[in-house]
Amino acid sequence: MALAVAVVVAGVHCVVRIDDYAWMLDLKVYQAGADILLGQGSLYAGPLTEGELMFQYPPFGAVVFIPFTLAGATAVGVVWNVVGLLALQWVLLHCLDRVGVRGTRASVWAGLLAAGSLVLEPVEATLLLGQVNLAVMAVAFWEVTRRPGARWNGVALGVMTGIKLVPAVFVVYLLLTRRTRAAGVATAVFAATVGVGFLVRPDDSWTYWTSLTGAPKAERPEQVYTSSLWSVMVRAFHGTDGLLLPWLVVAVVAGVAGMAIAVRLGRSGPPGGHRDLLGLVCVALVECLVLPVSWNHYWVWVLPLAVLLLPHARASWAAAAGLALVVAAFALRVFEWGIDPGGGLAFSPTQVLQTSVYPVVTVAVLVALAVIAGRPPPTPPRPGPPGRTASTADSPPGP
Repeated sequence: MALAVAVVVAGVHCVVRIDDYAWMLDLKVYQAGADILLGQGSLYAGPLTEGELMFQYPPFGAVVFIPFTLAGATAVGVVWNVVGLLALQWVLLHCLDRVGVRGTRASVWAGLLAAGSLVLEPVEATLLLGQVNLAVMAVAFWEVTRRPGARWNGVALGVMTGIKLVPAVFVVYLLLTRRTRAAGVATAVFAATVGVGFLVRPDDSWTYWTSLTGAPKAERPEQVYTSSLWSVMVRAFHGTDGLLLPWLVVAVVAGVAGMAIAVRLGRSGPPGGHRDLLGLVCVALVECLVLPVSWNHYWVWVLPLAVLLLPHARASWAAAAGLALVVAAFALRVFEWGIDPGGGLAFSPTQVLQTSVYPVVTVAVLVALAVIAGRPPPTPPRPGPPGRTASTADSPPGP
């Protein structure tokens, strides 16, 4: 069923969106980087695609993207989206298991939620661009839901961090939630990917790692498709002058506070349990806030968040309404209503607020997670792997 849902959804999405300018725009960058690796030129000399997009990944990423060159962007993109939708359903199965939905019901709900996820702008944008966000999320869930001490713990996360540095924050989460071995393995594997990059492309590797991961940057933080705290401040103050130090202070405070909430959640329940997964999602949301540029499609974590918050939404009408507003915020594309996407330096206060929906909602979610973290944890049986019946739910997360 999962494969059928993924194929149908990816196919319908292709038919509807294939003529869009942004169709597979990021996947084309992956392909261009791999082509350069197989041929000549520098990964970081300048734009690689018609959208003036740079290759922003470590050289090891270009190695991994070589299979993406086997066919055109559309064919590879549809297959990649099928993989992403399968990964999303797998993540949802874990989340549904932690809220008491298992077996066939869980499979059906995971398929329905994955099909309906296209109403959420971050998920739809991930599929439109051919992005890797769903794969990153699945790898993070894989590492957290495996039995502590299981063979190869940390390997997948280390490889993913070598492709795209963003998942490094989950290595920190593993370390702070006392999964030291997995964090160490992930770090060692990441270091190995850096070595591979130097072996394959020493000049590009030197350029990348000696310039603060410095492929030339083309991003404009004021545009509406970025929603980090830095982007909000740049839009609010109409430029970057004098903002670096205030932003650093705000980002550090938000990062430390958010990580503290995540660790409190992660340590207050069994590894791989409901609170641990909430902690993982919390880490991802905090990173979305504090990165200098956080594209809106980074917020794919909103769907597993919504599932994991269902038990709390059942507790009161207010909580249910709050969760509904969170989902609506990521579905309605308010930041596009009558807005010039590139005009962020001239926005009015109302427009600044309109284009800051994602970070504002994220801060509200973090406050709610802090409240949850401050409450005594419930004492249900430990969750089993997705697909088990309730009678086996007291077994620990599988390897």
